[in-house]
Amino acid sequence: MPNSNYQRGRRLEYDAAAALEADGYLVMRAPGSKGCADLIALKMGEVLLVQCKTDGYLTPAERAELYGAAELVGAVPLSARWVKDGRAARKVWFAELVSAASARSGGERAWTANHGLALDPGAPAGRHHRQVTA
Repeated sequence: MPNSNYQRGRRLEYDAAAALEADGYLVMRAPGSKGCADLIALKMGEVLLVQCKTDGYLTPAERAELYGAAELVGAVPLSARWVKDGRAARKVWFAELVSAASARSGGERAWTANHGLALDPGAPAGRHHRQVTA
């Protein structure tokens, strides 16, 4: 039987995929991936590489690998994580990696399907993410 960390990660991947599919993306999941992306999402003229982390933390090596792969193929590198606000249901949050630098040093920005910024004042830790209820 898989451990609970694996189950939480898989649930995040499925919920992130469902959110992207609801935005019109064709999503492919890389089950048990040890590569740079857990999800690859495609829409006409757009490719997303998504790394899902239940705690939201990408190591510097993971960030560099995801950013480099996305840059190589012209894709948008995204991180997805859970956010829970009080008693509300948890949500999937997406953030675009704009550099291989850490989020604290400005390496992330909001991501939306139409390439605008979704500046949500309730975003955690002063970051602005795209909020999707799953």
